[in-house]
Amino acid sequence: MLRRSAFLVALFEVASCGRCGEKKPPETLGALLPSTARAVVVVPSLARAFLAARGLASALARFPGGDAVGQKLDAAAASLGFDPGSAGALSAVGIAADRPAALVAERDGVSLLLPVADRGRLVQAIARLAVDRAGAGHAEERRVPGGELRLFTGGRAPVALGLRGDWALLSEDPDLVRRGLTRDRKASLAGDERVQAGLHRLGVAWDAWALVPAGSDLLDRTLLPKQPWFAATSFSRRRLLLRVLSPLTVGEGAGLAAFSLPAGQDLVPLLSPDDVLVFRIGGELSGLAGMLAEALPIAPALAAAGLDLRRDLLFNLRPGITLGAGIAPGIQLSAISSGGSDPEDAASLMTIDAFVRVREVAKAKAALQRLCAAAPLAGGRVVLGAIAGHPVATFEDEKQRRMSVALVGDTLAFAEGEGAMAAALARIDGKGARYQASRLLERALLGHVSDGAALDTDALRAAVERIPEAAYGGLEGLTLRAIVGSFLAPLAHVGPLVVTADISADAAVADAEVELR
Repeated sequence: MLRRSAFLVALFEVASCGRCGEKKPPETLGALLPSTARAVVVVPSLARAFLAARGLASALARFPGGDAVGQKLDAAAASLGFDPGSAGALSAVGIAADRPAALVAERDGVSLLLPVADRGRLVQAIARLAVDRAGAGHAEERRVPGGELRLFTGGRAPVALGLRGDWALLSEDPDLVRRGLTRDRKASLAGDERVQAGLHRLGVAWDAWALVPAGSDLLDRTLLPKQPWFAATSFSRRRLLLRVLSPLTVGEGAGLAAFSLPAGQDLVPLLSPDDVLVFRIGGELSGLAGMLAEALPIAPALAAAGLDLRRDLLFNLRPGITLGAGIAPGIQLSAISSGGSDPEDAASLMTIDAFVRVREVAKAKAALQRLCAAAPLAGGRVVLGAIAGHPVATFEDEKQRRMSVALVGDTLAFAEGEGAMAAALARIDGKGARYQASRLLERALLGHVSDGAALDTDALRAAVERIPEAAYGGLEGLTLRAIVGSFLAPLAHVGPLVVTADISADAAVADAEVELR
């Protein structure tokens, strides 16, 4: 049996109400969350979430404009009249700091759900805020089915406060509060099995998380599966974490099985040791044939040359491909600053290398021959040559961008940039320095996850610092040098950015992590 996460406990288990003589069991937060919500944001603890936000604001203050986050938090605390990061301050206004709270967005408005520690204190605090913030001049108390309703009117906007068990519902729309007070468990998220499954997989120790239910109209505007989508974040020990997750049905899991293969780890060392950005895609690339056929402008030329993209090329590739990018050793920033180079010409700025293994070498060779025949049909040209005894085909498009391709045994290598292919072939032959993933990058690039990407900010900063002054040019390059300098200064406070994606039979999970030093 799956171990229940802290969020599952916080959201669906019974929360202490602090009224010993009451026979009616206390409500769960999940029972108050409408199944028709567009989105829900939950914090397991208001105090902990605000303290985490304070820590993140302090880290961001090192960056240009980053002090604005701290200023907004100060303004929020001043507006409330108490410090949300203090458990004592929350208790003083009747809020239970150790229980979850939620913000609920529905089609017709937004409501806030707060855990109540002391009804009297909370009502007084809300009444004060209604007067100070909304200018309310009239208060009215009503008994309604499911709880109590207090309306504060006469100001810029009405304020409605509902009390149900040991929970408070707050909104500018009284109808939202009335519905919340009378909501049946069957109409809430508490009984949604897909939500429970997502909470199981979400994990623990998040400072805040959000949910877009399966029926939300927000999903109608995307191509995402119509399942609940979760996003969670935390900031601890100067590490910012983000997780996006969706549970999958059996059919969806089977449909994505080809993309769930954690392959390509053995190809990572073939990348250049100077690469600063690395991708590893572990699934079957044949599943991307439709998308590639629409995205590649050369697709009609491939068909004219008798090459079927899916059958002849992608189906012959083994699962797993690695791709890396680094700063070009001969980079000339002066040409860019003076307008003498096309900014879209990636070869003038960086080197790119990629590796994938083929299933049938003979079939791969035949596909390469058809690729060479298709290039002129697409307005490009092909130069055939050899490097270190290995046949190499270099494709050049109308913008003079060059991509070289070589097949060594069952390893297919792609390289762009000055000297990139020669260096790649040397690594394949075991004669060149190879890429070594640092400890922080190991899970994404070498771990048992479907896909991974890593931006090594330390390597990027070192590579930019190695750019010679001559590359910037004369007086026109001074501005560009100043821009690069302003980029490097905050980059020193950012550790490697790591992203992983893991697809299993019952869920799709993506994690992002960055260290703010």
